[in-house]
Amino acid sequence: MAETPSDQSSRESRIDDAIARYLEQVERGHPPDQQEFIAKHPDLAAELRSFFVNQAQFQQFAGELAPGGRED
Repeated sequence: MAETPSDQSSRESRIDDAIARYLEQVERGHPPDQQEFIAKHPDLAAELRSFFVNQAQFQQFAGELAPGGRED
């Protein structure tokens, strides 16, 4: 069954909320284990995995651009 616009909006809101909670914990210096975090939100697992992959790629890229970062 296809999601209605309301269902999709609700899902996007839940994804945003979950990511915001994750980032708040990271900012406090207590990043949750990614696999445990995904396990707490099984219905959002695909989106959270995608977020974590994108976040890792961004951090790698940002590190390379930072002063003293890797130069190729």
